Amino acid sequence: MSDPVTITMLIIAAIPATIASIVTAIITVKTFSVTKSTHELVNGSMTLQLKLHAKTARSKADITDNEVDIAVADLAEKMLKDHETRRSLIEGSMDKATVEV
Repeated sequence: MSDPVTITMLIIAAIPATIASIVTAIITVKTFSVTKSTHELVNGSMTLQLKLHAKTARSKADITDNEVDIAVADLAEKMLKDHETRRSLIEGSMDKATVEV
């Protein structure tokens, strides 16, 4: 088993599996990168919409001084705060995530 021909044959036989592992690792890293970018884009859009709604609802509540409008504004601001908290936790964990190659 230690003759050069056998060792060479074993090395040659292992090359396709090694190449497949490298390609899989590259694809995994690229996929993670695209997923992270997409997630940040969608979350950024959601944050923008929640901010817009919270500011609009608060402006209306300040003008009308109606208890329903005030409750809507309070809820909109709470939803924004909750979203921002979840977003920072998720994006923080995604920044720390590693892909083992």
